[in-house]
Amino acid sequence: EEIPADLVLLWSSEGVQAYVETANIDGETNLKIKKPASDDEGRPFVPSVAGAHETKFDLEFEPPNGKVHTFEGTFRPAGAAEAPLDANSFLLRGSVLRNTGEVLGVVAYTGKDTRLVRNSRAAPSKLSELERVVNNIIYFILGSMVTLTTVSLIAYLVFIGANRKNFWYICERTNRKRVPSLFTNECDVKNFPPPGSLWPTFFILYTNFVPLSLYVTIEICNLVQSFYINFDLEMYDDISDTPALARTSNMNADLGMIAHVFSDKTGTLTQNVMTFRMCAAGGVSYGGPDHPLSEMRAEIASTD
Repeated sequence: EEIPADLVLLWSSEGVQAYVETANIDGETNLKIKKPASDDEGRPFVPSVAGAHETKFDLEFEPPNGKVHTFEGTFRPAGAAEAPLDANSFLLRGSVLRNTGEVLGVVAYTGKDTRLVRNSRAAPSKLSELERVVNNIIYFILGSMVTLTTVSLIAYLVFIGANRKNFWYICERTNRKRVPSLFTNECDVKNFPPPGSLWPTFFILYTNFVPLSLYVTIEICNLVQSFYINFDLEMYDDISDTPALARTSNMNADLGMIAHVFSDKTGTLTQNVMTFRMCAAGGVSYGGPDHPLSEMRAEIASTD
């Protein structure tokens, strides 16, 4: 069962130890041994679940932090000497109890104060480097459109103010003398919008600057590249009959930028295969680059 909060272990059904798995925290699947808070002789301060109601004690421990491998605290039982607490008596939130029936503990940290939450990080972005560059270009184009739209609106207002007398046919002229009556009546009943409302109009006129087809082109290229990966014979494993499979197509461009791979997992990027090289029996060496395996078998059979 997964432990819901950071606990100080007080009692275990397995005696002076409990077993936990911390694969959710550090990725290690081996079981770790935890010990209840005990006195100098190794006896737990809480002998049983029933005795926990009669045990009086005080706990003092460090403020919340993100250290998952250390813990410092002090257990002060009533009428007995205090005892230090370390990581061996500390159960982390997210760890799983294994091979242990029941445990009893006192909650030390909850919620955002737990070590697991303190070490949590925001999920990284799955965007490729090419997509980040394209997005920055789009942001630059939108910023340029806003600037150009504002400049165009200011230029329009300046131009209309200087040449208003010549625009009587669009009702921009204040003096209506020598203007045909048809235009005069139309201008009297027409509701003109404020000049600032023309800003969206200019912005819409400049929307052709945004390369919307660029995203479609990039996705088509990524899809074609994923087919190249899926049908690449050099990435086909004939032993297990497993071809390459591109589960996502937006990371193809990043694969072409990889020059070196560093890993501490020996079995992740390589094969854990034990191949016979050489052996010595009865003072005779068998195998090696100059001693084929078939000849070695014949020699062993002849000696028998």
